Amino acid sequence: MADDDVDQKVVKEYIANGFLMAPVKYNGEDATEVMEANRAPQNLIHDGYTNGYIKDDTTVRLAHMGAASDGSYQIKDGILVIQLGASQHKFRYSVNNGSVIFENEKLDEPDGASVEFQLKKDTNAREVVDSRQLQN
Repeated sequence: MADDDVDQKVVKEYIANGFLMAPVKYNGEDATEVMEANRAPQNLIHDGYTNGYIKDDTTVRLAHMGAASDGSYQIKDGILVIQLGASQHKFRYSVNNGSVIFENEKLDEPDGASVEFQLKKDTNAREVVDSRQLQN
């Protein structure tokens, strides 16, 4: 099995039962702190906080803004791509001795702000997602 195939398998297994995507920085500052100081949109964390898990070989089920829906994912060339409608997140990853490390994703907003999203394993995500009303 090629190294990329092994890495893809490890990443899939690592997040299969749950992950969390959430904004952690806004214009380089801690997202919670800038929201509390009214220097960031007040819905930054609420709207950007997404739980999910891998449903099958191409589908993720995600919970966001009070509902659940299915999106797609792809693991290839050191990047995990999660797609939900028009929204897409790309996280670079590395695998070292079976441990997965995701880099934060940096997005530029239309208003010029930058937001960094973190992706991490969350073993409670499946329970959270499955407790929401499915929208699609």
